[in-house]
Amino acid sequence: MTNLHVTPADPRDIEWEDSHPVFRVYFWDAQRVSDEYEITGANLTDLLEWTTANAAGRGWQIWLRLIENGRTGAVKLQECDMPPDLGEAITT
Repeated sequence: MTNLHVTPADPRDIEWEDSHPVFRVYFWDAQRVSDEYEITGANLTDLLEWTTANAAGRGWQIWLRLIENGRTGAVKLQECDMPPDLGEAITT
């Protein structure tokens, strides 16, 4: 946790919320072959349990899908054991 930086937050600066998140899970193997899934109805604990149970030795990434101004985007939440440089390759 050497990069952890904590500051107080004011919840009044939030302009919108979504209590039904849509997650994306991407599994990657060493040959850069991927399987992608969209998951709804899960909390972070359930999602992490499902992801680790289905990784089958592959690296994985968990993303939060967002739609803003009609455009779909994603925020990376966590990744594990990705092949070298693959995380950078898919986000550029």
